[in-house]
Amino acid sequence: MSGNDRMLNARSYLRWRKKAYLISFQRFNSRKYYCIAVPTILTVVYMFSFSKKTLLDMKTSDASIALNTSRNSTLFVPDNVDFDTNPMCEAVSIEREQECHEIPTEPSPRTIYSCWNQKQFIDWFTMHNRYVSDAKLFDSEKRNYERPVLMLIGDSITESFLGTSYGVETERTKSSYGEEAFRYFQTLLGNKYETIVNAISGDQVQHVLWRLQNGELPQSASSNNQAIFVILIGTNNLGNGHLPNPTAQGILELTKELLIQTKGKIVLLQVLPRGDGSKILPKLCPPRCTEDEKPFQSFFPAVRKVNDKLQNAMSTGDETIKMAYISKRLALIDCGEAFLVSGDSGMPDVNATLMPDLLHPYELGLKIMADCIAKEVEAQRLAGG
Repeated sequence: MSGNDRMLNARSYLRWRKKAYLISFQRFNSRKYYCIAVPTILTVVYMFSFSKKTLLDMKTSDASIALNTSRNSTLFVPDNVDFDTNPMCEAVSIEREQECHEIPTEPSPRTIYSCWNQKQFIDWFTMHNRYVSDAKLFDSEKRNYERPVLMLIGDSITESFLGTSYGVETERTKSSYGEEAFRYFQTLLGNKYETIVNAISGDQVQHVLWRLQNGELPQSASSNNQAIFVILIGTNNLGNGHLPNPTAQGILELTKELLIQTKGKIVLLQVLPRGDGSKILPKLCPPRCTEDEKPFQSFFPAVRKVNDKLQNAMSTGDETIKMAYISKRLALIDCGEAFLVSGDSGMPDVNATLMPDLLHPYELGLKIMADCIAKEVEAQRLAGG
């Protein structure tokens, strides 16, 4: 393969920014080499501009697996890459300043920094392609909107309503009784809505941004002023090392994107509490450490900071957000309070009955979520356009 070809291949994975955050490995001559050196990558970025939204063709015969993306491009899956050794955020200075390979405000597909392994990488793009096909089918049916569209957007918590994780039933989703909770949700709403669940386990804000910009948002739903879009996202950003401020900014960017792309109403949920800090936070230190170089013990402060920033943005943030909130086209709701109990120290703790793994609502917890969302959706419907 010539150096010229390698430069073209590198373009396939780069987005318009000065940092390549997906490094592909290729096999040739029975040895492994980096497909291109970092200085050359930066040179290519400087020389060629292309859209953040598009994955271009990567023309090579050496990659072992190829997936079709929503834009009829070919995505070549990194082969023999140890996904686990690629943290999302890393310390870049003695002061523990961190640099993250994916940015919550910048649309991005899943990469080696946001997948645990190659299978998950493939499963994510498979789910994306499925949602693109679903959106095209939804548009082709030319619905008459006797029932308004309701689109639930998010990560594994929202996907639980389908009874799946990455489109497949797992032990967690089976014991969550998510499909039963979803039927309960539909009953609460009196089956008044054409409901779309658009969620992939493990997703972070930037992944949802990318998905909605790459074919997953049905045109017929976005153009309908009676549609309601429900967003719950952000906990995986915190769980992968992003700080509260960029996480909140990403959520607001996604909200703004939907306000611009659609004519309907937006219901934004605050990030739910999570109690798995003692398990996850030690893996994020460094760079996310206390002043005495120890891991944080709880996600509660970070979740609270994100939610405070979301609430403040409704009155002091971006003009699009403020005007939508004032006009009641945008609602911010808190469904997390019901998941809290008093801990041994008197501080709040997650109710393990509702969240057995301290992160995902199970059976009763999902029904509580359904109650909370349905109440606001109905309020939005009755308020009219």
